[in-house]
Amino acid sequence: MAAEWNRERRRRNGTASRCADGAIRADRTGNSGSVPDSDPGSSSDSDRSPDSFTEPRSRRRVLGAVAGVGAGGLVGSLVRRSPAGGRANDVGDDHGHDHDAEGDRSSGRGMAVGIHAGSDVGAIGRTDRIESWAGSRFDVQNVFVPFDNGRYELDELFDRVLPGIWGAGRTPMLSFEPYLSSGPTPEDVLRRITAGEYDAFLDEWAGWMAETLERGTWQADAGRTWGRTSRPAAYVRFAHEANGNWYPWAPAGGDGTPGEYVEAWRYVRSRVNGALTDRSGLGGSEAGGDGSELAWVWAINGIDVGPYVMEELYPGDAFVDWAGVDTYNWGDSEPWSRWRSPDELFDEPIERVRRIVGGDTPIGITEFASSSRAGTGYDVERKAAWIRDAFDTLDRAAVDMAVWFNRDRKTDWAVFDGARGTDRIERAERRYQVYPAYREAVTGQVR
Repeated sequence: MAAEWNRERRRRNGTASRCADGAIRADRTGNSGSVPDSDPGSSSDSDRSPDSFTEPRSRRRVLGAVAGVGAGGLVGSLVRRSPAGGRANDVGDDHGHDHDAEGDRSSGRGMAVGIHAGSDVGAIGRTDRIESWAGSRFDVQNVFVPFDNGRYELDELFDRVLPGIWGAGRTPMLSFEPYLSSGPTPEDVLRRITAGEYDAFLDEWAGWMAETLERGTWQADAGRTWGRTSRPAAYVRFAHEANGNWYPWAPAGGDGTPGEYVEAWRYVRSRVNGALTDRSGLGGSEAGGDGSELAWVWAINGIDVGPYVMEELYPGDAFVDWAGVDTYNWGDSEPWSRWRSPDELFDEPIERVRRIVGGDTPIGITEFASSSRAGTGYDVERKAAWIRDAFDTLDRAAVDMAVWFNRDRKTDWAVFDGARGTDRIERAERRYQVYPAYREAVTGQVR
């Protein structure tokens, strides 16, 4: 992460200081604090969704970067986790194609498998390399995008990143963050959203989306399904982790209330889907729901941090197409953290979210990963075992999606090309640290 961007984010959101209840509050003097030991799935502000528009990117810098993305006909089979004990062919070509994997290699639920490998155009190629190593194809690629046309230009997102992801046969998940990349994000951003201050940007954003969808590049895999869900053109994961206190759109992190968060969430979805309907006949109901090519994802942190709980922040059934949980095993990488098993991290929040949204709404783990830090050192074999256990736990929980955060930020989250691994491979004269346990898990080779 660019140092100047870290400084800017800290300046925007202030120093975190621990209160009597163990939560953190902002004293806004310029540095970021850490989360309490009671919050394994969270981190300081500088960590949450850490790869979001991490450095300025100009149109000139990315004009040629997408050339050849998706070359070789990546559109085709979907990535699935096969049933435990099933075995998938692990032979792929140079672009990560698994030629023998056509069709549905799904577990009983057909859990979609996703990855975050960055948010720039280069993330498409990085994800291709992970697919080639894994012998599997990803269903979903998560990227983080801000709330204005500042450092992350709209033409890069809609002309390059989205078509590149679609061309690779994956569905983009846009983690749409109410951060302003062009200047400080106001703490009352929720009220400003519903007051219409960002309407022009939202309408422009929707216009770009409508034009991109009209070009039809996403339709190559339209109509395919995983488990009980059909594949949208894109997921829009708006204002995630609002039950924490590290984001300005979270009531505990900025100047807002749960009611204002819900109102802003509904407003943005309705505004975007309404504009899509007006411009291209896309979109859906008055609430912005049925029939949209976009699936809107409400994602919370696995543990509530601060005075507000996830139940207070639900926008409602008419506005939420998917629900998500973000949670991490920080191991012993921070003073406030400890090693936590997948059961500890996943079981309670999944059950809570299921009670909130009901049984008809699909649920995904929209960010998860594990550190290898154990005690005073690093235990890569323990992380490998954690990966295997995590996918078994998610199978038992019958979730519909699992998206790994494959970027080392604060600790060693990555399973491919990170700081550590249980194996090392060489591709194109480069060496990569890897975790074959992840490869085995996503291709269903876990015994």
